[in-house]
Amino acid sequence: MREKRIASTLRIALGVVALVLAAGVILTARGYAFPELVPPGSSVPNYQYKLTKAGEYKGDKPALKFDDGSVVVEADGGYQIVGTDGKLVLDGKVFAECEYLSHGVYEVKAPGEDVNKMGLVKADGTELLPCEAAMFESLENHSKDSRFIEVVYSEGETEDKDAAFFYMHEGKRYLATSTPSYGDTLYKGYARVFDFKKGSFVKDVELHEAREADNAYDMGDIFTVKTADVTKMYDADGKQIWSKESSVNVYPRFVTWYENGKYQVFDTSGKGRYTTEERLDNFIKSYGWWSDDYLSEYSNSSYKVIDFDGKQVLPGSYSYISVYDNGLFVLEEKEGDEAYKVMSVDGTVVAEDCSSDIFGYLPNYTRVSKKDNTIAVAKGTKIIAEGNMRSLSYDYLTFGKGNKILTLNDEKFSLEIEPEKGLRPALISGRNKDSASYGVYDLFTGKQLLKDEYDEVKYGDDCVWAYANGTWTIYSVELEEL
Repeated sequence: MREKRIASTLRIALGVVALVLAAGVILTARGYAFPELVPPGSSVPNYQYKLTKAGEYKGDKPALKFDDGSVVVEADGGYQIVGTDGKLVLDGKVFAECEYLSHGVYEVKAPGEDVNKMGLVKADGTELLPCEAAMFESLENHSKDSRFIEVVYSEGETEDKDAAFFYMHEGKRYLATSTPSYGDTLYKGYARVFDFKKGSFVKDVELHEAREADNAYDMGDIFTVKTADVTKMYDADGKQIWSKESSVNVYPRFVTWYENGKYQVFDTSGKGRYTTEERLDNFIKSYGWWSDDYLSEYSNSSYKVIDFDGKQVLPGSYSYISVYDNGLFVLEEKEGDEAYKVMSVDGTVVAEDCSSDIFGYLPNYTRVSKKDNTIAVAKGTKIIAEGNMRSLSYDYLTFGKGNKILTLNDEKFSLEIEPEKGLRPALISGRNKDSASYGVYDLFTGKQLLKDEYDEVKYGDDCVWAYANGTWTIYSVELEEL
Protein backbone atom coordinates (compact mmCIF):
# COMPACT_ATOMS: atom_id res chain seq x y z
CA MET A 1 0.00 0.00 0.00
CA ARG A 2 1.40 3.34 -0.91
CA GLU A 3 2.42 5.48 2.03
CA LYS A 4 1.30 8.67 0.31
CA ARG A 5 -2.39 8.09 0.81
CA ILE A 6 -5.34 9.64 2.51
CA ALA A 7 -4.04 8.45 5.84
CA SER A 8 -1.02 10.67 5.31
CA THR A 9 -3.37 13.54 4.49
CA LEU A 10 -5.08 12.94 7.82
CA ARG A 11 -1.68 12.90 9.52
CA ILE A 12 -1.03 16.32 8.06
CA ALA A 13 -4.36 17.36 9.48
CA LEU A 14 -3.25 15.98 12.82
CA GLY A 15 -0.09 18.02 12.64
CA VAL A 16 3.17 17.81 10.77
CA VAL A 17 6.51 19.42 11.45
CA ALA A 18 7.07 16.60 13.95
CA LEU A 19 4.05 17.82 15.90
CA VAL A 20 1.63 15.01 15.28
CA LEU A 21 -1.92 14.83 16.62
CA ALA A 22 -3.17 18.36 17.02
CA ALA A 23 -5.64 20.43 15.07
CA GLY A 24 -6.77 17.79 12.55
CA VAL A 25 -8.32 15.83 15.38
CA ILE A 26 -10.50 18.81 16.15
CA LEU A 27 -11.77 19.04 12.64
CA THR A 28 -12.37 15.38 11.91
CA ALA A 29 -13.99 14.60 15.24
CA ARG A 30 -17.76 14.47 15.04
CA GLY A 31 -18.83 14.78 18.68
CA TYR A 32 -16.70 17.70 19.79
CA ALA A 33 -15.87 19.83 16.75
CA PHE A 34 -14.56 23.24 17.73
CA PRO A 35 -16.22 26.34 16.28
CA GLU A 36 -14.45 28.59 13.81
CA LEU A 37 -12.12 31.36 14.89
CA VAL A 38 -13.76 34.26 16.65
CA PRO A 39 -13.47 37.63 14.84
CA PRO A 40 -10.41 39.70 15.80
CA GLY A 41 -11.04 41.67 18.97
CA SER A 42 -13.87 39.39 20.10
CA SER A 43 -13.66 37.43 23.33
CA VAL A 44 -13.00 33.71 23.10
CA PRO A 45 -15.80 31.65 24.67
CA ASN A 46 -15.15 29.26 27.53
CA TYR A 47 -15.73 25.56 26.97
CA GLN A 48 -16.06 22.33 28.88
CA TYR A 49 -15.81 18.67 27.88
CA LYS A 50 -18.51 16.12 28.61
CA LEU A 51 -17.82 12.37 28.67
CA THR A 52 -20.70 9.89 28.43
CA LYS A 53 -20.36 6.13 28.72
CA ALA A 54 -21.11 4.62 25.30
CA GLY A 55 -20.18 0.96 25.70
CA GLU A 56 -17.69 -1.69 26.84
CA TYR A 57 -15.30 -4.09 25.19
CA LYS A 58 -14.29 -7.03 27.36
CA GLY A 59 -11.11 -9.03 27.03
CA ASP A 60 -7.70 -9.65 28.52
CA LYS A 61 -6.32 -6.30 27.42
CA PRO A 62 -6.43 -7.09 23.67
CA ALA A 63 -3.92 -5.64 21.23
CA LEU A 64 -5.82 -2.52 20.24
CA LYS A 65 -4.48 -0.55 17.30
CA PHE A 66 -5.14 3.16 17.74
CA ASP A 67 -3.71 4.42 14.48
CA ASP A 68 -4.77 8.02 13.78
CA GLY A 69 -7.86 7.47 15.87
CA SER A 70 -8.76 4.00 14.65
CA VAL A 71 -9.96 1.27 16.98
CA VAL A 72 -8.91 -2.09 15.59
CA VAL A 73 -8.45 -5.46 17.28
CA GLU A 74 -5.98 -8.11 16.19
CA ALA A 75 -7.76 -11.43 15.67
CA ASP A 76 -7.14 -14.72 13.85
CA GLY A 77 -4.10 -13.42 11.99
CA GLY A 78 -5.94 -10.30 10.84
CA TYR A 79 -7.96 -7.39 12.14
CA GLN A 80 -11.49 -6.67 13.29
CA ILE A 81 -13.13 -3.27 13.74
CA VAL A 82 -14.64 -2.40 17.11
CA GLY A 83 -17.41 0.20 17.18
CA THR A 84 -17.74 2.88 19.81
CA ASP A 85 -20.43 0.77 21.48
CA GLY A 86 -17.79 -1.92 22.11
CA LYS A 87 -19.29 -4.35 19.58
CA LEU A 88 -17.50 -5.87 16.60
CA VAL A 89 -18.83 -4.46 13.33
CA LEU A 90 -19.80 -6.55 10.29
CA ASP A 91 -20.39 -9.53 12.58
CA GLY A 92 -16.70 -9.63 13.47
CA LYS A 93 -15.48 -9.98 9.89
CA VAL A 94 -11.70 -10.43 9.76
CA PHE A 95 -9.64 -8.36 7.33
CA ALA A 96 -6.05 -8.96 6.23
CA GLU A 97 -5.36 -5.23 6.61
CA CYS A 98 -7.32 -2.47 8.30
CA GLU A 99 -6.36 1.19 8.56
CA TYR A 100 -8.35 4.26 9.53
CA LEU A 101 -8.64 6.94 6.85
CA SER A 102 -11.04 9.78 7.77
CA HIS A 103 -14.75 10.58 7.97
CA GLY A 104 -15.29 7.47 10.11
CA VAL A 105 -14.08 5.26 7.25
CA TYR A 106 -11.60 2.39 7.25
CA GLU A 107 -9.51 1.08 4.39
CA VAL A 108 -9.65 -2.73 4.52
CA LYS A 109 -8.14 -5.61 2.57
CA ALA A 110 -9.86 -8.95 2.14
CA PRO A 111 -7.79 -12.12 2.54
CA GLY A 112 -6.32 -13.54 -0.66
CA GLU A 113 -3.63 -12.87 -3.26
CA ASP A 114 -5.67 -11.02 -5.88
CA VAL A 115 -4.46 -7.42 -6.26
CA ASN A 116 -8.00 -6.03 -6.34
CA LYS A 117 -8.80 -6.78 -2.69
CA MET A 118 -9.18 -3.32 -1.11
CA GLY A 119 -12.43 -1.77 0.10
CA LEU A 120 -13.92 0.96 2.29
CA VAL A 121 -15.96 0.27 5.44
CA LYS A 122 -17.56 2.73 7.85
CA ALA A 123 -17.14 2.26 11.59
CA ASP A 124 -20.87 1.59 11.87
CA GLY A 125 -20.48 -1.41 9.57
CA THR A 126 -21.69 0.19 6.34
CA GLU A 127 -19.74 -1.07 3.32
CA LEU A 128 -19.00 1.95 1.14
CA LEU A 129 -16.95 0.04 -1.43
CA PRO A 130 -16.59 -3.74 -1.77
CA CYS A 131 -13.09 -5.19 -1.62
CA GLU A 132 -12.53 -4.94 -5.37
CA ALA A 133 -10.00 -2.08 -5.65
CA ALA A 134 -6.21 -2.29 -5.86
CA MET A 135 -5.26 0.77 -3.80
CA PHE A 136 -6.40 4.14 -2.52
CA GLU A 137 -4.55 7.31 -3.31
CA SER A 138 -5.01 10.65 -1.57
CA LEU A 139 -5.59 13.73 -3.62
CA GLU A 140 -3.03 16.33 -2.66
CA ASN A 141 -4.63 18.51 -0.06
CA HIS A 142 -3.25 21.83 1.20
CA SER A 143 -6.11 22.34 3.60
CA LYS A 144 -7.74 20.73 6.62
CA ASP A 145 -10.33 18.48 5.09
CA SER A 146 -10.21 15.55 2.70
CA ARG A 147 -13.46 15.06 0.85
CA PHE A 148 -12.21 13.03 -2.12
CA ILE A 149 -10.04 9.96 -2.57
CA GLU A 150 -8.81 8.16 -5.69
CA VAL A 151 -9.78 4.53 -5.99
CA VAL A 152 -7.36 2.61 -8.22
CA TYR A 153 -8.33 -0.57 -10.05
CA SER A 154 -5.97 -3.05 -11.68
CA GLU A 155 -6.55 -4.21 -15.25
CA GLY A 156 -3.84 -6.83 -15.12
CA GLU A 157 -0.07 -7.06 -15.10
CA THR A 158 2.14 -5.50 -17.76
CA GLU A 159 5.84 -5.40 -18.58
CA ASP A 160 5.52 -2.06 -20.33
CA LYS A 161 6.59 0.73 -17.97
CA ASP A 162 4.92 3.32 -20.18
CA ALA A 163 1.59 1.49 -19.93
CA ALA A 164 1.79 0.93 -16.17
CA PHE A 165 -0.59 2.83 -13.89
CA PHE A 166 0.86 1.51 -10.62
CA TYR A 167 3.33 -1.07 -9.40
CA MET A 168 3.96 -3.31 -6.40
CA HIS A 169 7.19 -2.95 -4.44
CA GLU A 170 7.82 -5.09 -1.35
CA GLY A 171 4.10 -5.49 -0.76
CA LYS A 172 3.26 -1.79 -1.15
CA ARG A 173 1.57 -0.11 -4.07
CA TYR A 174 2.85 3.04 -5.79
CA LEU A 175 1.63 5.09 -8.72
CA ALA A 176 3.86 4.62 -11.76
CA THR A 177 5.02 8.25 -11.65
CA SER A 178 7.92 7.04 -9.52
CA THR A 179 10.51 4.63 -10.89
CA PRO A 180 9.91 0.93 -10.18
CA SER A 181 12.85 -1.26 -9.16
CA TYR A 182 13.98 -4.48 -10.77
CA GLY A 183 11.59 -7.26 -9.81
CA ASP A 184 8.62 -5.00 -9.08
CA THR A 185 5.27 -6.03 -10.54
CA LEU A 186 3.71 -3.47 -12.89
CA TYR A 187 -0.04 -3.14 -13.47
CA LYS A 188 -2.25 -1.44 -15.98
CA GLY A 189 -5.19 0.32 -14.45
CA TYR A 190 -7.21 3.46 -13.88
CA ALA A 191 -8.61 5.53 -11.02
CA ARG A 192 -12.01 6.88 -10.11
CA VAL A 193 -12.68 9.67 -7.62
CA PHE A 194 -14.76 8.77 -4.56
CA ASP A 195 -16.66 11.43 -2.60
CA PHE A 196 -16.78 10.76 1.16
CA LYS A 197 -19.50 13.35 1.67
CA LYS A 198 -21.89 11.72 -0.81
CA GLY A 199 -20.65 8.19 -0.26
CA SER A 200 -20.38 7.59 -4.01
CA PHE A 201 -18.12 8.06 -7.00
CA VAL A 202 -17.90 11.39 -8.79
CA LYS A 203 -19.80 10.91 -12.03
CA ASP A 204 -17.93 10.56 -15.33
CA VAL A 205 -14.44 11.23 -13.94
CA GLU A 206 -11.87 8.53 -14.64
CA LEU A 207 -8.11 8.98 -14.62
CA HIS A 208 -6.20 6.80 -17.09
CA GLU A 209 -2.69 8.18 -16.63
CA ALA A 210 -0.63 7.87 -13.48
CA ARG A 211 0.44 11.49 -13.94
CA GLU A 212 -3.18 12.59 -13.68
CA ALA A 213 -3.70 10.60 -10.49
CA ASP A 214 -0.52 11.99 -8.98
CA ASN A 215 -1.45 15.61 -9.76
CA ALA A 216 -5.00 15.82 -8.44
CA TYR A 217 -5.83 18.35 -5.72
CA ASP A 218 -8.68 18.26 -3.23
CA MET A 219 -10.08 21.74 -2.61
CA GLY A 220 -12.97 20.78 -0.34
CA ASP A 221 -16.05 20.84 -2.56
CA ILE A 222 -14.18 20.72 -5.86
CA PHE A 223 -10.97 19.17 -7.13
CA THR A 224 -8.46 19.75 -9.90
CA VAL A 225 -6.59 17.32 -12.16
CA LYS A 226 -3.43 18.27 -14.04
CA THR A 227 -2.11 16.49 -17.13
CA ALA A 228 1.02 17.85 -18.79
CA ASP A 229 0.29 21.60 -19.06
CA VAL A 230 -3.49 21.43 -18.67
CA THR A 231 -5.29 21.85 -15.32
CA LYS A 232 -8.99 20.99 -15.13
CA MET A 233 -11.34 21.89 -12.28
CA TYR A 234 -14.34 19.66 -11.44
CA ASP A 235 -17.19 19.99 -8.99
CA ALA A 236 -18.53 17.12 -6.86
CA ASP A 237 -21.03 16.19 -9.62
CA GLY A 238 -18.23 15.67 -12.14
CA LYS A 239 -18.97 18.86 -14.05
CA GLN A 240 -15.86 20.51 -15.49
CA ILE A 241 -15.78 24.11 -14.28
CA TRP A 242 -12.83 25.25 -16.36
CA SER A 243 -9.60 24.17 -18.03
CA LYS A 244 -6.37 26.17 -18.14
CA GLU A 245 -3.19 25.52 -20.11
CA SER A 246 -0.83 27.80 -18.20
CA SER A 247 0.94 27.64 -14.85
CA VAL A 248 -1.69 27.02 -12.17
CA ASN A 249 -1.15 26.87 -8.39
CA VAL A 250 -3.93 25.20 -6.40
CA TYR A 251 -4.82 26.21 -2.84
CA PRO A 252 -7.72 25.34 -0.49
CA ARG A 253 -10.26 27.89 -1.70
CA PHE A 254 -8.70 29.49 -4.77
CA VAL A 255 -6.18 29.01 -7.57
CA THR A 256 -3.66 31.41 -9.07
CA TRP A 257 -3.05 31.33 -12.81
CA TYR A 258 0.01 32.93 -14.41
CA GLU A 259 -0.10 33.86 -18.09
CA ASN A 260 1.38 36.61 -20.26
CA GLY A 261 3.13 38.25 -17.33
CA LYS A 262 0.05 38.47 -15.14
CA TYR A 263 -1.31 36.59 -12.14
CA GLN A 264 -5.02 35.89 -11.91
CA VAL A 265 -6.94 34.63 -8.88
CA PHE A 266 -9.95 32.33 -9.35
CA ASP A 267 -12.29 31.10 -6.65
CA THR A 268 -13.74 27.60 -6.44
CA SER A 269 -16.62 28.50 -8.77
CA GLY A 270 -14.10 29.32 -11.50
CA LYS A 271 -14.84 33.05 -11.24
CA GLY A 272 -11.92 35.43 -11.79
CA ARG A 273 -11.42 37.63 -8.74
CA TYR A 274 -8.19 39.59 -9.17
CA THR A 275 -5.49 40.28 -11.76
CA THR A 276 -2.05 41.77 -11.12
CA GLU A 277 1.42 41.95 -12.60
CA GLU A 278 2.93 41.56 -9.14
CA ARG A 279 3.99 38.17 -7.82
CA LEU A 280 1.41 36.34 -5.75
CA ASP A 281 2.24 33.72 -3.12
CA ASN A 282 0.24 31.83 -0.54
CA PHE A 283 0.99 31.65 3.16
CA ILE A 284 1.97 28.37 4.72
CA LYS A 285 0.40 27.71 8.10
CA SER A 286 2.68 26.54 10.84
CA TYR A 287 1.45 22.94 10.73
CA GLY A 288 1.75 22.49 6.97
CA TRP A 289 -1.60 23.62 5.60
CA TRP A 290 -2.09 26.51 3.24
CA SER A 291 -3.98 29.62 4.18
CA ASP A 292 -7.66 29.50 3.25
CA ASP A 293 -8.21 33.21 2.94
CA TYR A 294 -5.20 35.33 2.10
CA LEU A 295 -2.37 35.86 -0.37
CA SER A 296 0.85 37.82 -0.23
CA GLU A 297 1.62 40.28 -3.03
CA TYR A 298 5.27 41.13 -3.62
CA SER A 299 6.20 44.53 -4.98
CA ASN A 300 8.92 47.11 -4.34
CA SER A 301 10.96 44.54 -2.41
CA SER A 302 8.27 44.00 0.22
CA TYR A 303 5.15 41.97 0.89
CA LYS A 304 1.61 42.97 1.70
CA VAL A 305 -1.36 40.80 2.65
CA ILE A 306 -4.38 40.81 0.33
CA ASP A 307 -7.64 38.90 -0.03
CA PHE A 308 -8.93 37.14 -3.19
CA ASP A 309 -10.12 40.47 -4.63
CA GLY A 310 -6.77 42.21 -4.16
CA LYS A 311 -7.90 44.26 -1.16
CA GLN A 312 -5.12 44.89 1.36
CA VAL A 313 -5.99 43.12 4.60
CA LEU A 314 -3.09 43.87 6.91
CA PRO A 315 -1.81 47.44 7.27
CA GLY A 316 1.72 48.13 6.08
CA SER A 317 4.23 46.18 4.02
CA TYR A 318 6.90 43.81 5.28
CA SER A 319 10.26 42.38 4.30
CA TYR A 320 9.23 38.95 5.50
CA ILE A 321 5.99 37.19 6.40
CA SER A 322 6.78 33.90 8.08
CA VAL A 323 3.55 32.03 8.72
CA TYR A 324 -0.16 32.59 9.13
CA ASP A 325 -2.19 30.70 11.72
CA ASN A 326 -5.34 31.24 13.80
CA GLY A 327 -5.80 34.66 12.21
CA LEU A 328 -2.28 35.72 13.26
CA PHE A 329 0.75 36.59 11.13
CA VAL A 330 4.45 36.59 11.99
CA LEU A 331 6.02 39.67 10.39
CA GLU A 332 9.45 41.23 9.93
CA GLU A 333 9.38 44.93 9.06
CA LYS A 334 13.07 45.37 8.21
CA GLU A 335 14.97 42.65 6.38
CA GLY A 336 17.64 40.95 8.42
CA ASP A 337 16.89 42.45 11.82
CA GLU A 338 15.00 39.30 12.92
CA ALA A 339 12.70 41.49 14.98
CA TYR A 340 9.47 39.62 14.40
CA LYS A 341 6.09 40.57 15.73
CA VAL A 342 2.79 38.73 15.80
CA MET A 343 -0.18 40.66 14.41
CA SER A 344 -3.83 39.73 13.93
CA VAL A 345 -5.71 40.33 10.69
CA ASP A 346 -7.24 43.52 12.09
CA GLY A 347 -3.81 45.00 12.79
CA THR A 348 -3.70 44.27 16.55
CA VAL A 349 -0.15 43.59 17.71
CA VAL A 350 -0.33 40.45 19.83
CA ALA A 351 3.36 40.06 20.72
CA GLU A 352 6.75 41.52 19.82
CA ASP A 353 10.37 40.34 20.01
CA CYS A 354 9.33 36.93 18.74
CA SER A 355 10.99 34.19 16.76
CA SER A 356 9.76 33.44 13.26
CA ASP A 357 7.08 30.88 14.06
CA ILE A 358 3.77 30.42 15.80
CA PHE A 359 1.66 27.30 16.22
CA GLY A 360 -2.12 27.10 16.44
CA TYR A 361 -2.83 24.08 18.59
CA LEU A 362 -6.56 24.58 18.36
CA PRO A 363 -8.76 27.43 17.10
CA ASN A 364 -8.21 30.62 19.10
CA TYR A 365 -5.22 29.25 21.07
CA THR A 366 -1.74 29.85 19.71
CA ARG A 367 1.79 29.19 20.95
CA VAL A 368 4.15 32.11 20.37
CA SER A 369 7.91 31.58 20.65
CA LYS A 370 9.88 34.54 21.99
CA LYS A 371 13.44 35.50 21.05
CA ASP A 372 14.60 34.86 24.63
CA ASN A 373 13.50 31.18 24.20
CA THR A 374 10.49 31.62 26.46
CA ILE A 375 6.93 30.76 25.44
CA ALA A 376 3.74 32.78 25.33
CA VAL A 377 0.20 31.49 24.85
CA ALA A 378 -2.34 33.67 23.05
CA LYS A 379 -6.08 33.25 23.55
CA GLY A 380 -7.45 35.03 20.50
CA THR A 381 -5.35 38.21 20.39
CA LYS A 382 -4.66 38.25 24.14
CA ILE A 383 -1.54 36.77 25.76
CA ILE A 384 -2.77 34.69 28.71
CA ALA A 385 0.51 33.11 29.83
CA GLU A 386 4.19 33.67 29.16
CA GLY A 387 7.60 33.02 30.59
CA ASN A 388 9.67 29.93 31.30
CA MET A 389 7.01 27.32 30.76
CA ARG A 390 7.60 23.70 30.02
CA SER A 391 5.37 22.01 27.50
CA LEU A 392 4.21 18.85 29.23
CA SER A 393 2.41 17.59 26.14
CA TYR A 394 3.78 19.64 23.30
CA ASP A 395 1.08 18.72 20.79
CA TYR A 396 -1.84 19.70 22.96
CA LEU A 397 -1.22 23.13 24.44
CA THR A 398 -0.80 21.66 27.92
CA PHE A 399 1.84 23.93 29.40
CA GLY A 400 3.24 23.49 32.87
CA LYS A 401 4.80 25.94 35.28
CA GLY A 402 6.17 24.51 38.47
CA ASN A 403 3.89 21.60 39.36
CA LYS A 404 0.76 23.09 37.81
CA ILE A 405 -0.79 23.07 34.34
CA LEU A 406 -2.42 25.95 32.48
CA THR A 407 -6.21 25.79 32.42
CA LEU A 408 -7.70 27.78 29.59
CA ASN A 409 -10.94 29.19 30.99
CA ASP A 410 -9.45 30.90 34.03
CA GLU A 411 -6.13 31.57 32.22
CA LYS A 412 -4.17 30.39 35.25
CA PHE A 413 -1.84 27.57 36.24
CA SER A 414 -4.46 26.02 38.45
CA LEU A 415 -4.50 22.29 37.66
CA GLU A 416 -2.16 20.22 39.81
CA ILE A 417 -1.67 16.73 38.36
CA GLU A 418 1.09 14.51 37.06
CA PRO A 419 0.29 14.53 33.31
CA GLU A 420 0.73 11.48 31.13
CA LYS A 421 -0.33 12.47 27.63
CA GLY A 422 -2.81 14.55 25.71
CA LEU A 423 -5.83 12.66 24.46
CA ARG A 424 -7.42 15.51 22.61
CA PRO A 425 -6.63 19.21 22.55
CA ALA A 426 -7.26 20.34 26.12
CA LEU A 427 -8.15 16.80 27.24
CA ILE A 428 -5.38 14.98 29.11
CA SER A 429 -4.76 11.85 31.13
CA GLY A 430 -3.05 12.23 34.48
CA ARG A 431 -1.42 9.65 36.74
CA ASN A 432 -2.02 9.30 40.45
CA LYS A 433 1.38 9.22 42.17
CA ASP A 434 0.24 6.82 44.88
CA SER A 435 -1.81 4.31 42.88
CA ALA A 436 -0.10 4.70 39.47
CA SER A 437 -3.59 4.70 37.96
CA TYR A 438 -4.84 7.15 35.38
CA GLY A 439 -7.69 9.63 35.20
CA VAL A 440 -8.82 12.11 32.57
CA TYR A 441 -8.89 15.90 33.02
CA ASP A 442 -10.50 18.79 31.18
CA LEU A 443 -7.89 21.49 30.55
CA PHE A 444 -10.54 24.12 29.83
CA THR A 445 -12.12 23.88 33.30
CA GLY A 446 -9.44 22.01 35.23
CA LYS A 447 -12.02 19.41 36.32
CA GLN A 448 -11.37 15.69 36.56
CA LEU A 449 -13.73 13.81 34.22
CA LEU A 450 -12.65 10.21 34.91
CA LYS A 451 -11.37 9.06 38.30
CA ASP A 452 -7.87 7.68 38.87
CA GLU A 453 -8.85 4.04 38.43
CA TYR A 454 -7.64 3.01 34.96
CA ASP A 455 -4.50 1.12 33.94
CA GLU A 456 -4.44 2.69 30.48
CA VAL A 457 -6.25 5.44 28.59
CA LYS A 458 -6.41 5.70 24.80
CA TYR A 459 -8.59 7.48 22.29
CA GLY A 460 -10.70 6.77 19.27
CA ASP A 461 -11.93 9.21 16.67
CA ASP A 462 -14.65 10.67 18.88
CA CYS A 463 -14.28 8.77 22.11
CA VAL A 464 -12.01 7.88 25.02
CA TRP A 465 -11.13 4.25 25.80
CA ALA A 466 -10.17 3.53 29.42
CA TYR A 467 -8.94 0.06 30.52
CA ALA A 468 -9.34 -1.56 33.94
CA ASN A 469 -10.08 -5.07 35.25
CA GLY A 470 -10.18 -6.74 31.84
CA THR A 471 -12.61 -4.23 30.30
CA TRP A 472 -12.24 -1.24 28.01
CA THR A 473 -14.92 1.30 28.89
CA ILE A 474 -15.76 3.62 26.00
CA TYR A 475 -16.84 7.21 26.55
CA SER A 476 -18.20 9.54 23.89
CA VAL A 477 -16.81 13.07 23.89
CA GLU A 478 -18.73 16.32 23.56
CA LEU A 479 -17.52 19.88 23.77
CA GLU A 480 -19.93 22.45 25.18
CA GLU A 481 -19.75 26.23 25.16
CA LEU A 482 -20.32 27.74 28.59
